[in-house]
Amino acid sequence: TADDGLPLLRAALRVDEDLAQGWSNLGVGLARLGDLAGAEYAFRRALEHEPGDASARSGLLRRYREIDPATAETLEVVMPRLVSRSPWGRYNRGQQALTQGELAAALRAFEAAVRTAPDEPWFHLAVVRTRAGMGDRQGAKRALRRAERALRDEAQYALLVEELLELKRQMLAVAGVGPDKLGTKPPAP
Repeated sequence: TADDGLPLLRAALRVDEDLAQGWSNLGVGLARLGDLAGAEYAFRRALEHEPGDASARSGLLRRYREIDPATAETLEVVMPRLVSRSPWGRYNRGQQALTQGELAAALRAFEAAVRTAPDEPWFHLAVVRTRAGMGDRQGAKRALRRAERALRDEAQYALLVEELLELKRQMLAVAGVGPDKLGTKPPAP
């Protein structure tokens, strides 16, 4: 049935209320059950944490189209501006600039994302990669230290530690330092 996974989603959200995808999935499940008020609340919570969440945006717009078309039209105009100002919107602009080879523009976008969400290690890692790609080893090292400090919990740390170590290896290789100087102990979260 449509509510089979809802207890698990609710349990996960009790543990970590910042899970945008969890809120979005909860909204979808509640909408399927006909709980439109609950779905709206869940979609809004998802968008608070990640304004660029396409599933939450489309779910919220779908709800408003059903109950208040005028509000839906207003949201369709306003949402792209909100997304572009969000940390993830800035990060995505940086990724687009990278694919176009515009490193300076990418760096500006990634640093703007870091300023708006300084606890998000993915943004710091994007700054590390971009600075390293620009040949700014000192800036890349500083950004790498900030990325290590931004790791908030053990699960996030486990996901990123390999990437952090690989970035360190790459930076050391560029600097001409052999792998024997790298060490095997990962940074503390």
